[in-house]
Amino acid sequence: MKKRIAIFIGGYLPAKKYGGPVTSIANLVENLCDDFDFYIISNDHEFQETERLSGIKQGWNKVGNGKVLYLRESEYSYRRFISILDKVKADMVYLSSVFYYQMNFPAIRAANRLGIPIILAPRGELCEGAMKIGKTKKEIFLCIERASKIFKNTYFQATSEDEETAIKKYLKISNDRIFNLPNMACKVSLSNMEPKSDDCLRLVYISRLVRKKNVLFAIQQIKKCKTKIRFDIYGPIEDKEYWEECKFELADCPDNVIIEYRGAISPGESVSVFKKYNIFVFPTLSENYGHVIAEALAAGCHLIVSKGTTPWDDIHDHGGYALSLNDGDSWSKTIDFVSRMNEDDYLSFNQTLHKYVETKLLNDDLNNSYIDMFSKVMG
Repeated sequence: MKKRIAIFIGGYLPAKKYGGPVTSIANLVENLCDDFDFYIISNDHEFQETERLSGIKQGWNKVGNGKVLYLRESEYSYRRFISILDKVKADMVYLSSVFYYQMNFPAIRAANRLGIPIILAPRGELCEGAMKIGKTKKEIFLCIERASKIFKNTYFQATSEDEETAIKKYLKISNDRIFNLPNMACKVSLSNMEPKSDDCLRLVYISRLVRKKNVLFAIQQIKKCKTKIRFDIYGPIEDKEYWEECKFELADCPDNVIIEYRGAISPGESVSVFKKYNIFVFPTLSENYGHVIAEALAAGCHLIVSKGTTPWDDIHDHGGYALSLNDGDSWSKTIDFVSRMNEDDYLSFNQTLHKYVETKLLNDDLNNSYIDMFSKVMG
C-alpha cells in the first residue's frame, strides 16, 4: 500500500492568484503520484477574495492526481485537523509556509498529537528578497515562533543553499532536520517552438503584478527598443497602486512597441501561453526557485531574467540571458539583438535552449531524492 501524505497549503488549483507554491505542490503531486497518495487541504477561495471557487464541491475533490479538501479559514482548528488526518490515515504532513500560522499552528499540533512526522517548505519566504518586504514584522513573528518551539519536531525542506542558510538563521534549525532539494519542474514540451517573425519579436510576462516581480522595469526597458516589439503582460493585479504606475508608463509607447495587459491565467495554462512567444522577460527582484521560469523554458520560450535574483543565472548564453538590473540599457539592446537575428542564428538560438532545458529540467534523479527524503522522515 502506498504511503499517504497530507499537504496543507493556503491556496490550490483551480485558484490562479496564489503564486509559485501552488505550482510547487502540483508538480510534486504529478511527479510522485505513482509512489504516494496525496491529500491536499486548502482554502476554498481565491487569494484576497472570499467567494467560494467555482466548480468545487464539499468533501474531497479529485484534482489532477491528488484529492483536495477545500475549507474556509473559520474551519481551521486543532480538532478539525485531528479528524481529517485520522480519517485520511496520513503517514506524513507537508506544509508550505512559515508565516501562515492560521493553518500551520493547528496542523502542527494535530500532527504532533497523532505522532505524524512533518516537513515544512518555506517556499522562499525566508530568502533575502522576500524578507525585505515587511522585514521588522516578519522578524518579530519568527522570534515568537522560535520561543513557542512550534517547530521542535518539524523537518524542513530548503530548495537552495541560500534558503538553507535562512532557515538556520531565522529559525535556528539544526543541520540534521533540514533537507536541501530543489523544486520539481513541470513536464518538458519543446515541440513547435515559436518561430521568430520578421515583423515583430513577441515578448511575454507571466506573473503576479506586484512590485517584487518588477514588470515596470521591463516596460521601461522595452520602450527603449529600436526594433518592432510586441509585449503581452499576464497576471493577477495584486498591487493596484503599483499597476497604476505601470499603466502611466504604458501611456506613451513608441510606434514600434506594442504593450498590452492580457489578464490573469491559471497555473495550468502557463506552458500553452508561453508557446506563443519568443522571449519571457522577467526582471524579478527575488525568486527562491521561479516555477514560471521553468514553465517558460519547458515550453521552449527563451528567457531574459535579472542576474543574481534567481537560481537561473546559468541560462546566460545558453538560449537566454541573465542581465543586471543596474544596467537597464543592456535589456533593450539584448532584445534588439535577438530581434535582428537571421533565420539561421535564431535556429541555433533555439537549439542551444533545447540542450539547456534537457539537461536542467529532467526529473528522474530528483524524483528519487524526494522519495528518499519522505521515506527517511516517515521512518
